[in-house]
Amino acid sequence: MMGLGGSGSSNDTDDGDDDDEGIPPEQTTIGDQSVDEGSSDDNSSGAGAAGEAAGAAVGGGGGASGGGGAAVGGAVATGGGAAAGGSSSGETKDPEETEEENGGEESEEDETNDPERPEPETDPEPPEQEPPERQEEDEEQKEADEEEEEDDDQEPQEAELVVYTDAWDATGWGIEPVLKKLEQDFGLSFDLSYEPFTPRELDSNDWGDVSSRYDMPYAQVVELPDNTKLSTSALHVAQELDPDLFRDYLRRLRIAALAEGRNIEDRELLVELAGEVGFDTYEFEESWYGDIDDIGEFETMPIMQATVGDHEIPWSGHLEYGLAYGVLLDNDVLPIGDPSTYDQLVGEYAPITTTEIAGITGDDREQIEAELEEREDVVRVEYGDAGFWDQV
Repeated sequence: MMGLGGSGSSNDTDDGDDDDEGIPPEQTTIGDQSVDEGSSDDNSSGAGAAGEAAGAAVGGGGGASGGGGAAVGGAVATGGGAAAGGSSSGETKDPEETEEENGGEESEEDETNDPERPEPETDPEPPEQEPPERQEEDEEQKEADEEEEEDDDQEPQEAELVVYTDAWDATGWGIEPVLKKLEQDFGLSFDLSYEPFTPRELDSNDWGDVSSRYDMPYAQVVELPDNTKLSTSALHVAQELDPDLFRDYLRRLRIAALAEGRNIEDRELLVELAGEVGFDTYEFEESWYGDIDDIGEFETMPIMQATVGDHEIPWSGHLEYGLAYGVLLDNDVLPIGDPSTYDQLVGEYAPITTTEIAGITGDDREQIEAELEEREDVVRVEYGDAGFWDQV
């Protein structure tokens, strides 16, 4: 069956219908001719028999009459079959309406058989499966993104850096600009403190290598004392009397030993320098019960111990700002410090060098010195051959 209606071959009708030109040919294409085929044949044969009987009764030309009766019977059968196939109510259709329906069916069949009509679109092919290597990379990237989100959700941490040093620590003096910059950049999330190191023996051969590495002022030292017993003992006295002044005292001893080239392994000089930073000299000398006799083994100075939460990070010797900055960030310590002006830095760290101010701010040395010289509350002081900035 093709199209919307039954358009089967004309061979489905009786052979007698082909010779009868009185039957409209278009009626044979409407409806499904397979319906009531048996009843149509019966009616046709019955009508033919009646015609033959009538011809015999008349008496002349019975054969022709019988043939005519068969023709009439065939016509009746054909008409009845077409009517039955076209309408279930038994009504016959107008030939013009039949032609319109046939024309519509033929046009639809022609459109279907039109070779120029585009073929219907086929379903798109399913996407290709990603190779296992790509799938593993996607899973690893997803895990990395989840870990990064977890890191972002972690609360900021605070870091504590303890520097074990002494007054003769040339490397510790050289990295002071780095330590001060870390303290300024990280602000309240970074706590920097100093602890006296065990007395040790000094080696003048290491002095030249260290002093040539840093921009901090170093004096030309001809001869160094044997050990650091007295100066370390004085540092312990200062720490016990006033922890805040202890840091100022350590810095003043370093300036005297490393920048001025003075032998600070002298008790009277150590007491005098304690008075310069604010200690009561009488109290300081009375609190000095005795010297520390133990001599520690030689180690790379200074020794630093950073603590972030439950993590401890040991370090010794030279310290680079970029490395320390990255370690703190990796441990969720955030740089929350506010920038400081030149006079603020002088007020916090005086006496301070131009090198240290430049290391903290990143500004040009000439610019720093020109601006500080115009300040009325800041004065330039000399220690040995080196210049420092201090408050008036």
